[in-house]
Amino acid sequence: MNLKTKAIQYYNTENILPNNVIYGILEDDNNTLWMSSNKGIISFNKNTEEVRNFTKADGLQSDEFNTYAYAKAKDGTMVFGGINGLNIFHPKAFSKNEHVPKVWITNLEINNKELALNQSSGILTKTVEQTEAIQLPFGKNNIILKFAALEYTAPKKNKFQYYMKGLEQPWVHTTTENKANYLAIPPGDYEFQIKAANGDGMYSEVIKTLKIQILPPWYRTIIAYIIYTLVTLSLLWILIKTREEKIKKIQQIEKSKLENKLLKTEIDYKQKDLVDFAGAISENQRWGNYLLEHIEKIRISKGRAKGKYFDELEDNIKNRLFIDNNKIDVQDKIDQLNHQFYQTILKQYPKLTKTDIRLCTLIRLDLSTNDIATMQNITTDSVYKSRKCLRKKLNLPTEVDLDMFLKQL
Repeated sequence: MNLKTKAIQYYNTENILPNNVIYGILEDDNNTLWMSSNKGIISFNKNTEEVRNFTKADGLQSDEFNTYAYAKAKDGTMVFGGINGLNIFHPKAFSKNEHVPKVWITNLEINNKELALNQSSGILTKTVEQTEAIQLPFGKNNIILKFAALEYTAPKKNKFQYYMKGLEQPWVHTTTENKANYLAIPPGDYEFQIKAANGDGMYSEVIKTLKIQILPPWYRTIIAYIIYTLVTLSLLWILIKTREEKIKKIQQIEKSKLENKLLKTEIDYKQKDLVDFAGAISENQRWGNYLLEHIEKIRISKGRAKGKYFDELEDNIKNRLFIDNNKIDVQDKIDQLNHQFYQTILKQYPKLTKTDIRLCTLIRLDLSTNDIATMQNITTDSVYKSRKCLRKKLNLPTEVDLDMFLKQL
């Protein structure tokens, strides 16, 4: 209790005391309390709150003491009674141990087998104390490290702090035991670090280290990854080549289909031309027969009959010339009026011929089949065949009306 502030401070094993059972308390001339407990004698400096713990390892008769078994002489000597006798000392006789110990790694065990110099494994080429780094194959990853502190005042009270860098947080282990145990360490690079303290808790600034490399399994090595990469690239190359071959075959099939289609279209055009040519020959033949008939009539006729046949022949020749001239004039005017349409349909269907385009314009004018046949000087059958061929060139489905389609262009 602080007499000025009336504040009460509790001390126990949760903060600084090594034991909660106190049998006796004595105070020396330096405001230090000396207490007997079930864990040796505890000194507590009220000014600095520094705690020191003396046990059987320091020469006490026992770690356990008795109730009321304590006293202080006039000269400051203190007496504490334990289960195995008395402990008599003067507080001034105790001085703090200023010697900080060095620490050495003295032994290594891998998978519960101790490593020795020049074993067939070849892991150690120097003594454990001189070794700075070791390399372990995959599977040999259970490690026990043993170490010692070079401090013999109270060796059982020496403390160690250590950790495995790369595997855990710094200085997570504090112990008086002289070994560290690590099981199933994953492949990687690590560094074991350790430092030691004397019985008064003074740690050395010198840290002992041991680098440890756990190799990965063969299927996780760089060579394995290179093989995986090469195999993956090879499979990818085969896949690409297979796909290219497949695409090439499809293109060849499509090309063959297109060539067959073009060949069929060309055959259809030639058949159409032959039909048109045959129609023209037939028309010319009829006109020739007509001329021959009238010439024969004129030759055998006499008088007015001869003049009549001459007049009929003259009229028919004039009519024929008039019709042919009109066809040319009308077609020229249709071409001029539909020039924009010609350009539009040619842009969309560049393979159409001039005859095809003229047929399109005549269809757009709502002309009958007979009128179209007359304008193009072909038979009506040829007109039907030309319309059918035109639908194929325009790639029109059967449900689409040719006349409506052309009018909407």
